[in-house]
Amino acid sequence: MRKIAVISIITILYGCGTITPGHDTTQTSNWKIHQASIFSHNRWQAVAKMSVQSPQYSGSVRLDWKQLDENFSIILAGPLGLQNILMTGDSDEAVIHYKGKSKVGSPNLLIKEIIGIPLQISALAYWLRGIPSPNLIQTNLLIHPEGQAHKFEQAGWSLEFDKYKPTPFGSMPKKILGSNKERSFKLIISQWSKIKI
Repeated sequence: MRKIAVISIITILYGCGTITPGHDTTQTSNWKIHQASIFSHNRWQAVAKMSVQSPQYSGSVRLDWKQLDENFSIILAGPLGLQNILMTGDSDEAVIHYKGKSKVGSPNLLIKEIIGIPLQISALAYWLRGIPSPNLIQTNLLIHPEGQAHKFEQAGWSLEFDKYKPTPFGSMPKKILGSNKERSFKLIISQWSKIKI
């Protein structure tokens, strides 16, 4: 009964998600602590390489992502030979700067233009850190014994997290795999750092 109560509380607190049966109370408690710790850090910088595949496009891009509360600044280099595309904004609106030109629009549509697959930027900011977005329904959560996410599904994507490493913000995944029907991506995060203000 206690286990059911704990799971129910976590479901309410964290985006109406579901935890796959089979986790013991310790795992569930560790997940709750880990997730709360990661949520508390909203100012960070991550450097990663992202490979994407879809029926229309395959390639890779280097990301240098700075997150400052709700605002982000992402430098992308690599897709189709493009270099140093700067994308800035928040979850509602973003601007792409490239070769002296600018384009304003939805961050989700703009990132799709660049990397060729549909992603929600606001959700990706959480997935990079190995946790689900609190603003979207998350299902089929599987937890590592230490309390980090191993797998979950969100926004149409099946996500897998591996090779957790210590960072200035806690334990973060080094490798993330995402799949959505015929589309997929792989993220390899090489560096985490604090933003100096």
